[in-house]
Amino acid sequence: MISYFSFKQTNRAINIEKMRYRMRSAFTMLKKALAVIFCLTTTFAGADSLPGEEASYRLPDMAVDAERATYQGLIARPHDEIDAKTIELKSQRNPIKLLHAFNSSVMFGGLSDGGLRGATVATTLRGFGGKYTAVTVDGCPVNTGWNGTSPLSGFPLSRMQRVSVVPGGAGLVYGANSVAGAVNFVLPTARDLEGLTLLQEVGGVGTRRQEIIYGDVSHQNEHLFAVFLDEYDGDRKFKDFSNAAVPADNLGTVNNRRDNQMFMYRGRLELDNGLVLKASILENHGSISCPSYYERFDPWKMSLYDYVLEKDFGKSGNLTLRYAKYRDFSSTYAYANTDKDMMNGTLNVNSDVLVKVDTMELLYNVEANSKNFVTFGAIKQEIEDIGHGFQTGNRKKVDTSGFFINDSIKATDKLNLNLTARSDKSYEGDSKTSWAFASNYDISDRTSFGLGLSSVVRNPNMQELYRDKNRGNPDLAAEEADNLELRLGHKFNSKWQASVAWFRSDIENYIEADAKNTFQNIQEVAIDGVEFSVNGKVNEQFDVWIGYTNFNKAQNKTNNVRLSSRPEYRAVAGTAYRYEKFSAMLTTSYQGETKAIGATYPKVDSSTLVDLTLRQQATKDFAVYLNIENLTDQDDVQLSQSTGVTAYDKAGKLNLNQSSPINYEPGRLVTFGMELKFR
Repeated sequence: MISYFSFKQTNRAINIEKMRYRMRSAFTMLKKALAVIFCLTTTFAGADSLPGEEASYRLPDMAVDAERATYQGLIARPHDEIDAKTIELKSQRNPIKLLHAFNSSVMFGGLSDGGLRGATVATTLRGFGGKYTAVTVDGCPVNTGWNGTSPLSGFPLSRMQRVSVVPGGAGLVYGANSVAGAVNFVLPTARDLEGLTLLQEVGGVGTRRQEIIYGDVSHQNEHLFAVFLDEYDGDRKFKDFSNAAVPADNLGTVNNRRDNQMFMYRGRLELDNGLVLKASILENHGSISCPSYYERFDPWKMSLYDYVLEKDFGKSGNLTLRYAKYRDFSSTYAYANTDKDMMNGTLNVNSDVLVKVDTMELLYNVEANSKNFVTFGAIKQEIEDIGHGFQTGNRKKVDTSGFFINDSIKATDKLNLNLTARSDKSYEGDSKTSWAFASNYDISDRTSFGLGLSSVVRNPNMQELYRDKNRGNPDLAAEEADNLELRLGHKFNSKWQASVAWFRSDIENYIEADAKNTFQNIQEVAIDGVEFSVNGKVNEQFDVWIGYTNFNKAQNKTNNVRLSSRPEYRAVAGTAYRYEKFSAMLTTSYQGETKAIGATYPKVDSSTLVDLTLRQQATKDFAVYLNIENLTDQDDVQLSQSTGVTAYDKAGKLNLNQSSPINYEPGRLVTFGMELKFR
């Protein structure tokens, strides 16, 4: 019996390898075929247009443009999109905290998810870590190569036109490694903020924010210039270490100041030959505290330069070319653990870190027929990391490339289908293929049913492959996630709608650090849960929304233990009131208990955060507002799970890099602001 099953499993493994080889070969041939098709299509594009005839053509909702502004995932829920009016009223400078307040499936990433222990926060969806979510700004990828997450919370992005969450396999059109999905932050244009806008905000614990924005729109030109100044001088509270040798090792309350000075530019130029040139620039200089390390990044510089060229060929197609540069630089000051105000730091000259990411992307949309809309995409990224510790020194340069094909199909008046295939090369040069299928069927005028199936690959990041001190593991295999999602949506009437979804992911070769802190592939992880949301209008003045996500399972199936920092559930609720010139918003987020994991991770109690915003539009061009974060002043809210254990070096001194302190969210913060516009 044993020999029989061993033989059977061996044959099965051989067959799987053969199947994978055939798929790789097929995709290689498909790549070459697509290259020929692309060249031919580009050559003959617009052949049906008469000389002098305008080739004006608006991309349909099924297209994948540079900003991913027209693309709509079929498996969508009402709370997956936050519009400009809601963003303005919420007045939240941190884009990740904005998502956290409205979407019950969004959590804050902990240390292992790229969150720097509360100094910054990473986007995590559906119980996955931040490295499983593709994050884009106007469609431009901003996940870094070091740990695969996005440091977007470092940008003071209080001005946005829209935020879109695309759950599951549909995120493949946004970028690689999108096992959990994607989040796209859409910046405003000059048309959204035409004229001069001035904003001044002051508040407690040294909070100040200033904005100077100017937007100009002419016949074929758009230019938006903006300067954002942001300061905060609050503290972060920590729980005592559970095994501290002396009271001095307990962090207590430590200064958590930060400041940002950001310049933003967005431009659009339409030439007479039909070419459209776009440019987006985000240049941010500032500093940020990491109190759990007793460190400050000063300066901390982040920048994103995104250039796009578009050409419409009428219904024959649309071509997009992108070149983007992302830079992240930091110098580190270290402080004694008795310096609670973090005032007397010492510059660590060997700790400067510079991360460079250059992105080149090509997109081509073509309407194959009245029912099929096809998008071809290709991307190449060159990544250089200087300063992080690698096995070969403190400098590492890698590159990756990939391509995808997306076909949006209007099968019938009631049935829409979406197919995506994507191939991405890892930093080690191996190519892996992902695919996704989504469908939406209108059962009636009010009820729809959605189905999503996908198999998505996540390649190991630079930290997992190459980190020094034997932490990196170049022999890691890529993670492979099989995802299934079912969604039912219903519109009760013109004012109320609801959605319920069930999702499940089975991940093979899941990557996790072992007892020696070396990254290893463990056998399998399973994540599943249920999402529910309802939103609508009580009357013309009141909007209401409720969201609930149950993280039923987030299990390491190899050891049969739950993954850390996964609460049992999250719920969000809120209401917006608008009457004439007055508006108000109340948002509440509730995080359920996070269970203890053996003796390593202690239980995290449930918590509630309530925010309130009041806004009075005194005139058409002048408004005042009051914003209160953490209205009930809860000073013991813990959103991520840590061991709470301290570590010491060989000399018996506190080693914060190896320790895992428990931190709390800040208490109540009240700010008052004024906004003046000159049109």
